[in-house]
Amino acid sequence: MNTFNDENRIIEYFQSGVKNESVYFPSQTKGAVHAFESIHLESNWIKWTDSSGKAEIPPDFYCDELQLMMEVMRVDDHSYKNRKGKLVNPTLARESKMLKELKDSGILDIVPNARNIFINSKTDLPTNEDHNYIFYLKNFERVIGNHSKNVKAYRKNHPNKKLIFFIMDESSAYLQAESIICAKKERIAGEVFEGAPHYFWEDSDFVQLIKNSDADYVFWYAPYKLIRTIDGMVHLPQVCIYDINALEMETEKYDVNLMMSSEI
Repeated sequence: MNTFNDENRIIEYFQSGVKNESVYFPSQTKGAVHAFESIHLESNWIKWTDSSGKAEIPPDFYCDELQLMMEVMRVDDHSYKNRKGKLVNPTLARESKMLKELKDSGILDIVPNARNIFINSKTDLPTNEDHNYIFYLKNFERVIGNHSKNVKAYRKNHPNKKLIFFIMDESSAYLQAESIICAKKERIAGEVFEGAPHYFWEDSDFVQLIKNSDADYVFWYAPYKLIRTIDGMVHLPQVCIYDINALEMETEKYDVNLMMSSEI
């Protein structure tokens, strides 16, 4: 969403929304915990310097005292490249249009100090055309790959600092259906269907991209992965903290043809 065009808003949302019990460490090293607390605790965050401006030297943030630096990035499951190779995102386009309409109407003038405006924009596209697992994986690969190309520059600009990749993941939760018919069926609101939750943090395709990132730590923040069942909510981690040098974990391979979004 456009609210998260500002890296500082992402960190504020992370600090206020994430509880310790919703954090998962595939390898709970001292370094990973230190990196998490350096950002999540406001008493530590004030030690950081914001260098996210266009005229600043990347990456987005650094902290001399804690010997850390961080690059913030966003991924979603809506973006894709069209036939001309142009990256398009119908959801953000719709959101931008609605935000402009709000500004033009004067409604936002009533609350001039409002920092975060959240818009629930619908594209009216069929679910699988609006967002899907293939869009999600390719977008993740593109975003983390583009930032990985700049790692040498980050390390040159801030030698001896550990590098954090902070991924703001705006995608929905996914499930693996029992059949292709179920996965491809157009669903309606309120419809119940069978599927196994997508444990995104151990998905082999995503984990491999994280391993190849050349960062020291990767924060995968995914606050919108909600799965409702007839028995209640399935609770997934909101954020996963990877210590790349100590990363040893079992992963799972998912069938892209069976993946479907939990969101209609």
